[in-house]
Amino acid sequence: MSNKKIFEMDENLRLRTDRIYVNQTIFNCQHPQLAFDRRDDHIKCTTTGCWREFWLRTDAEYYTFKDRMIDKFDFEKAEKEFKRQIRLAKAKAKKEKEISDKAKGLL
Repeated sequence: MSNKKIFEMDENLRLRTDRIYVNQTIFNCQHPQLAFDRRDDHIKCTTTGCWREFWLRTDAEYYTFKDRMIDKFDFEKAEKEFKRQIRLAKAKAKKEKEISDKAKGLL
């Protein structure tokens, strides 16, 4: 089984759907913590790479998720760190490919 996701984010935080793996779910996040993103006035999941928006329209909906709400979360910092992780993973994959190509050339 492949360890890749159906939907992957690139370094611009856009979902890429060019790879389809039918043996995995689309996204598996339990949304353990939610926070208010002041940049766009939305409540979002704080899990790195998820950031699903929640539209809580009534008090009942708010009270359902109240225990998951946290006061402060820096979404901008989290997004920058996620972009950095993606760039590092791509660089590592590229380096590993170059090493394997060199090893094939030596054989």
